[in-house]
Amino acid sequence: MPILMHVSMGNIDGVFHPGQNVEGTLHFEVTEVLKAKGIKIILEGTANTKWIMSKGNRESHGRTREVPYSAKLNYINSEVLVWQPDEGRSKGTYGHIRYEVKAILERPWKPNRTAHQHFTVAPTFDLNSYSSANLPVEGSKTKKIGFCLFRHGKIDVSMKLEKKGFVCGDEIGVRVHVDNYSRRPVIRAECVLIQQSRYLAYRYGMGCDDDSAIEVGRYLSRKREDRRIAGVMQELLIAPHTDQNFGLRIHVPCTVPTFNSTLIHVDYRVEVRVYAKCRIRNLVRCDGGIVIGTIPLFYEDELEKAEEAGEVITSTYEEAASNAISHRLDEDEDERFVPRYLIYRRHPKQEEQPPPLDDISPVPDLDDDDVID
Repeated sequence: MPILMHVSMGNIDGVFHPGQNVEGTLHFEVTEVLKAKGIKIILEGTANTKWIMSKGNRESHGRTREVPYSAKLNYINSEVLVWQPDEGRSKGTYGHIRYEVKAILERPWKPNRTAHQHFTVAPTFDLNSYSSANLPVEGSKTKKIGFCLFRHGKIDVSMKLEKKGFVCGDEIGVRVHVDNYSRRPVIRAECVLIQQSRYLAYRYGMGCDDDSAIEVGRYLSRKREDRRIAGVMQELLIAPHTDQNFGLRIHVPCTVPTFNSTLIHVDYRVEVRVYAKCRIRNLVRCDGGIVIGTIPLFYEDELEKAEEAGEVITSTYEEAASNAISHRLDEDEDERFVPRYLIYRRHPKQEEQPPPLDDISPVPDLDDDDVID
């Protein structure tokens, strides 16, 4: 091919923060002389939602029609003409947020050539500025197991977290108490971290501002999606008419922090599921909401504690977990792009080791004149 184009971001991680300059380089590989009208750099950041609903009415005699719902919100839309001749001039099922930089080479009487590069805009969420991040989280649920003539009694489940705020890489400790008032034993417990996403869209892509929200309210639709992004299971044996306390621990994978935008809202919750030994209605679940940020609670104190324990805490940008919220929706978009988010990890502190013997210069042999009696 006579022309090859690609864009490389100035930040190696490809992650930028709000207010930070987005820098990069456009690379050309040209094997022959070509004519061009100009080179444009386009920076785009959008939030998109889209789904299809089936609707019908009395006059349709049972027939339904598919009505598309969609919405789009621009966060960034910038276009710069970086060159012209002298004579011229950040994927869910229902929505995503994506940022990309696009370069366009405009050629006369020939198709334009384009190159684009996706990048991540990582919002800064300091848990120390969230008033309830250090408060405990509690939840409880009482449910009768069995069905109709096969009732077995009730089971009471309660859970407690020491705090509400976490960052990617943290370990969530859950204390669970089970009161088994039923005639069946409890055989298993499960703890899962669930990402709850909520989407908003309008029929036929109609948008609205605050003044017209009432008029187009009937054209508005909302969707909700729950995804399990981490989980752990533990076998139990809680006999009938007994109780038991136990703990479960779950790691927070690399995922998008809690955020709220006009079209997409992401929350997290920890859910405890207890299973009894019966066939019907054997599950009792309780949950509690948490928040995931980017700056841990009392970070300086955590660094000192880790150093005393002979550990170091490092923070890096890694690709989001495959089962976390995705920015890859449309089939015609680049499926290879995976957003990157900040994750914290603990490592044992490495002691300084002496250099290997191979790196040490040998001592020259001494002559007889250099020997001291």
